[in-house]
Amino acid sequence: EVIILPCEIEAVNTYCNIIDGLLITGGDFDIDPMYYNESVRGEIRDIIDFRTSFELSMFNEYYKSQKPIFGICGGEQLINIALGGTLIQHIPDEIPDYILHNAPDAGYKTSHSVNLKKGSKLYELCAVDQIFVNSSHHQAIKKLGTGLDATAIATDGVIEAVEDVSHFFCLGVQWHPEFSLTDHDIKITKSFIEAC
Repeated sequence: EVIILPCEIEAVNTYCNIIDGLLITGGDFDIDPMYYNESVRGEIRDIIDFRTSFELSMFNEYYKSQKPIFGICGGEQLINIALGGTLIQHIPDEIPDYILHNAPDAGYKTSHSVNLKKGSKLYELCAVDQIFVNSSHHQAIKKLGTGLDATAIATDGVIEAVEDVSHFFCLGVQWHPEFSLTDHDIKITKSFIEAC
């Protein structure tokens, strides 16, 4: 059963007690750089502070409880920030030879490959060195949060997935596996459901 949660920080403990896993989705907005001690530089999308505050509170509660956490796109970035990491605020400003991570309709078709780290949960699930993913983002992880391992990297060096091996299930991917464009997407989503 899927439950869509109102962003009510005072209900975080209740939510964690009744829900088996946390899925942090992305959205057409950016996380305020103040959360990783930076000011806004260059291009930035809308900021929805009440949602970010709520999601950080939810992450912290689920992380302490060792309940499954799965972050998609902006959700991956939030996991990184919650654990003390930082973001590239606009990929074209910071990566000279970047590939296009935000092409038109890129969310609905595969657009580039990522290399998987052997020994990671992703590698175990996909059982290949490289997979193709969709892509719809202009920000990315810069400095990894404490305890996180980069487990998928695009050809331009952008981190596309992170895992926390000290946690029962804490996985973030930069692409959108919920579109189920590939068998790998289905395996990744199914693994979260099974963990819950």
